[in-house]
Amino acid sequence: MKSMKIIFLLSVLIPFSFFAQVNKIQNNAQNVTQNESYEGIVVLQLSDVSNETFNKVERYFLSKRNANLEYSCMKSSIVVIKFYNNNFSSKADNAMQIKNQILSIDNKIKVDVVFVDVYQSTASSKC
Repeated sequence: MKSMKIIFLLSVLIPFSFFAQVNKIQNNAQNVTQNESYEGIVVLQLSDVSNETFNKVERYFLSKRNANLEYSCMKSSIVVIKFYNNNFSSKADNAMQIKNQILSIDNKIKVDVVFVDVYQSTASSKC
């Protein structure tokens, strides 16, 4: 009889604790994505790019608020882009986001990712 009560109690408590943990994980994930932002640098090499297309890429990133064109060289087809206030913490996500932005300018551009660095933003609202 006593073992039946224990089994019944466990059958009620285990699912409850599981759902409580899932809810806790979801709340923590929302807090992390809302509070943390990332910055970083992406170095790209563009292949088969005309001067006009290269200039379009430069103008595109000069007009962005969350990305900056740090360096570009037409001769070597190297572009260095610094991004700000991004929610992606992984290098692959950030590289893909920048790569997709370049491909949105001209989908015939061949883009090779040379280097990616991502770090947590240290900017705060305090002066």
